[in-house]
Amino acid sequence: MPKLPYLALYTGDWLKDPRLSMCSAATRGIWLDLLCAMHEDGRRGKLSGSRDQLSRLCRCSAAEFDSAIRELQTTSAAEISESNREDDPRHAVVTVICRRMQRESKEREGNRKRQGRRRDREAGHEDVTPPSAPVSRPASRPASRRKQGDISVSSSTSVSKTSPPPSGALSDDFAGHVREAEAEESWMQEGRAEQALTRELARRLVEDCDLADVGGRDGCLTLALKAGLPPAEVGAIIDHWETQRQTRGWEKEALWWRLRKAVAGVAADQGWPQGSPTVQRDRQREQDLQQAEQRRRMEAERKKQKAQTYEQLEREFGPVLDAMPFPEQLELAGRIGDQLAKRLRQKGKPEGRSLRGPLLGLLSGRKSG
Repeated sequence: MPKLPYLALYTGDWLKDPRLSMCSAATRGIWLDLLCAMHEDGRRGKLSGSRDQLSRLCRCSAAEFDSAIRELQTTSAAEISESNREDDPRHAVVTVICRRMQRESKEREGNRKRQGRRRDREAGHEDVTPPSAPVSRPASRPASRRKQGDISVSSSTSVSKTSPPPSGALSDDFAGHVREAEAEESWMQEGRAEQALTRELARRLVEDCDLADVGGRDGCLTLALKAGLPPAEVGAIIDHWETQRQTRGWEKEALWWRLRKAVAGVAADQGWPQGSPTVQRDRQREQDLQQAEQRRRMEAERKKQKAQTYEQLEREFGPVLDAMPFPEQLELAGRIGDQLAKRLRQKGKPEGRSLRGPLLGLLSGRKSG
């Protein structure tokens, strides 16, 4: 298949892709360079190479490329895989896949094989005597029912009957471009319809269901789509919640919880939280406050015990420490650590709880020993 000199970039799909929109501007620029390189490499939707090779291909540094592939993998904007090479991670083979371009490549390959089988069948029956009467065919067919092998690209375009082209006049290159354009347009229409449905779901969640945490990296709709749920299943979940809200008074937190914990293949009426999510949220908040208060009390008790211990050591061994010559005090601090001895040397005398405490503790241990 000849290489197209252009890359079909639909600006609406590029700007409204939620996974790509979560990436930084630098990552989006590197991703566009990767798409261009995939297009130049046969439009297979796949590139493999070491990190250094791919960073040179994207005209960026290795650190920028590492950051970009991590972000693309985190947001699921692309499929990233890497071979394990513990001895030399920089030369590990990194594979970047554009799912959309890969699907288009498989469709083109399937169309090519079907056209090849068709040409083989036609070539195998060239010597058969033609029928006495021409086979009647409909004058035109709707564009939606047209086969991929047809020459015309619209219902208003047809081949002249007065001067039909000779056999082989239509080049395989042009026919291949036509078939590819039809397959690509069909796939684009499906993608645009799915994106329109996703935007409608986001509008329903925000306006009709009064949910704020919808998009973004941790939004309920983003996590549901990342879990593998088609937009139609998400719509069924929203419909079920709206029915239960009218009949049983379900709260919006139930829908938010259900979408965040979504699992592909689970029916819309299954997987909902038991009990009121608001009560569960308040109970969890109360438990968190109790644990925080308990930690605060334990920390206060620890500080109180530490202060009492210091006061006791100060009463018993404070005079002994003050009576010691400064060289002995330095030697005593050196047994604890060089940093403590350095601080004592800078101050010139032991003062302050942070400096006197370790020295008093060492004196008490010497006495008990």
